[in-house]
Amino acid sequence: MENNFGLVGKKLGHSFSKKYFEQKFKEEGLNDHKFNLYEMEELSKVKSIIREEHLKGLSITIPYKLEIMKYCDYLSEDVKEIGAVNCINIEKDGSLAGHNTDWLGFRESLQIEKLNLNKKALVCGTGGASRAIVYALKALDIEIIQASTSGRQGLLAYEDIDSEIINSVQLIINCTHLGTFPLVDDCIRLPYEYINENHYCYDLVYNPEETMFLNKSKAQGAYVQNGYSMLVHQAEAAWEIWNKE
Repeated sequence: MENNFGLVGKKLGHSFSKKYFEQKFKEEGLNDHKFNLYEMEELSKVKSIIREEHLKGLSITIPYKLEIMKYCDYLSEDVKEIGAVNCINIEKDGSLAGHNTDWLGFRESLQIEKLNLNKKALVCGTGGASRAIVYALKALDIEIIQASTSGRQGLLAYEDIDSEIINSVQLIINCTHLGTFPLVDDCIRLPYEYINENHYCYDLVYNPEETMFLNKSKAQGAYVQNGYSMLVHQAEAAWEIWNKE
């Protein structure tokens, strides 16, 4: 009997997960394991697909990390804090257990030794991915300033980010999808002229390898990192969850 896994999202044309897991299955000789992509305009059919495809585990991506929670029978403690699911384990009784491995992937990929000046971060974005990043930063005891386009209560608006804000943080993280292929000329609106060699700029986007955000930051002397290693670590964390028994 095949062991089927998959990824659910709205547009999956440039999926990391399928290629990664197919290579993993090949290297480990897991010939009965398959990983498929399930593009969905809406999530209403997710449970029927799980049954029809006899899925053992499922990854969740944009834009369903929040909405998928209502289809889960159980939520892990980190999900309850984060409020987003990117990994589902299908239990033996068919129930769906929601997990979040994004925060683990970020924590493991973050080069914490680079934060030698201060432990303070500017988090750009407020979606499901940013919730996981904020959770990870809190676990690492890193102080957070969070920015959004709306600048709603408790958050900075991008236009209010000035030299004082930029100089008060060392870590700057893009948790938005700005700059993702094919819209590679997009980037978060920051006063890049104040970024310097003391900054560590991290972009959750991995396609292209160097986004406009990273390109502009590197030109100012910053240390830059894209989201590829986070993806690898979160995928491995998902694999452990799917194989916990």
